[in-house]
Amino acid sequence: MLCKRKLVVLCFLHSWIKCVLSSEKESLRDKKVSETWSKIKQAYNPLMRPNFTGNVTDVIVSLTILQFDSVNDKDKSFKTDMYFRQRWVDYRAQHNLTTVLTPGFGKNHPSTYIWVPDTVFRVMTGGYIHSNSTASHKVDIYPNGTISWGCRVTLMSHCTFDLHNYPMDTQQCEIGVLSFAHDKTHINYVWGEDNPVSLILNHLPQHSVHIKNATNLSEYYSFSSNKEGEYSLLKFDVIFERRFQAYIFQAFFPSASLVMVSWVSFWLHINCVSARLGIGIVSLLTTYRLWEVVINAMPKINYTTALDIYMLGCTTFICLSLLEYGLATNIHFTLWKEQKANYTWQTMKKKQETRKSIDFTNVTNLRTKNASNQMKQIYDAKQINDTDLVLFDNLGRVQSIRKTSIREQKLKLKEEYLSMWKSDPLGNRPYYFEPMMVTGKPASLDIVSRFLFPFGFLCFNIIYWASFL
Repeated sequence: MLCKRKLVVLCFLHSWIKCVLSSEKESLRDKKVSETWSKIKQAYNPLMRPNFTGNVTDVIVSLTILQFDSVNDKDKSFKTDMYFRQRWVDYRAQHNLTTVLTPGFGKNHPSTYIWVPDTVFRVMTGGYIHSNSTASHKVDIYPNGTISWGCRVTLMSHCTFDLHNYPMDTQQCEIGVLSFAHDKTHINYVWGEDNPVSLILNHLPQHSVHIKNATNLSEYYSFSSNKEGEYSLLKFDVIFERRFQAYIFQAFFPSASLVMVSWVSFWLHINCVSARLGIGIVSLLTTYRLWEVVINAMPKINYTTALDIYMLGCTTFICLSLLEYGLATNIHFTLWKEQKANYTWQTMKKKQETRKSIDFTNVTNLRTKNASNQMKQIYDAKQINDTDLVLFDNLGRVQSIRKTSIREQKLKLKEEYLSMWKSDPLGNRPYYFEPMMVTGKPASLDIVSRFLFPFGFLCFNIIYWASFL
């Protein structure tokens, strides 16, 4: 029993001694790290770059774009959310630790303690570094003096949008990285290896996004009157390809439908004035209203877009359908006057010939009796119908039997229906069912337009989509 107690006490003492030694060892390591970080902060002036009078400082850049947001056609701007990383060598930051030194900065900027490149983004209109509980900075200091600095940045950039092909347009915007105060004799920017610009989310509600042309350039800039020179520049292009499927259902299809509705007037008789004018005017006003809605959703520009051209084409076809009705009415009325004059002249001529052949000295009773007998014989023999026109001479004999035309039959039916409608009491007449005399063949121009307008609109669509897709 005594041996067991001694064994327990020895195990406890061993564990306690091990913990104490481990704690002292960790404390010594933390102390060493703190001393190393203090030496680094005191080793140099953070306002001066490494080797200021010596070799140029190479800054290796890479970035990961989380997403593009707020692509605004009206303001011609877009927002970029990214992780931005830079790496350079600073001999003053060398240390003897066996691990990478990663200090924390709290709410402070790394430039408070070490030198960092004064990197700016070209055509940037605004931006900020994310900061929640602490600032979003990560600085790794390697034993050989290599410093890697990463942060999360959100930028607002300007881009000159070309909307001639809107909404089938593709915009190419540039993002550039360069130093604000140091020309290429001091800082040289270099893209990192293995895909330096990566994109995580490449789909937006209205655009598909692509990255291309990550290049190194050297361009001349003048930031101030006393600071001019050639600066090292890194840039890449962002391609925003608009997805126009939604515009087909919101603009193109409604406009084309209104054009097709206006063609209904070609199948109505030329005497249907109210119906034909109503269809054309309503279609035209609806198209104008739809165009206004589309324009309000677009930026204010001083040139014509592809959508404007389509809306203008649809409006033109609807206006032409209205003009066609006016032209068809004019042509139809002119032909009707000529036919009326010709028919009146032929009728008068037949009446004169008939009067010359009739002997009015015969007895009327004999004429009536002969006519009744002959009509009874003809009807019994089923030689004529009720709609046939029978002509008698002055003695009541059947002179000729003429078949009535379809037009004459329709006119007779219309006249009978009109007399029946007028014979009803005024209160029983439905106002929406007034008889309308729609007679005769459709206008020749209407018949041609039934096929000419759809063919012209089809050609317009083929040329349009072949040009802008």
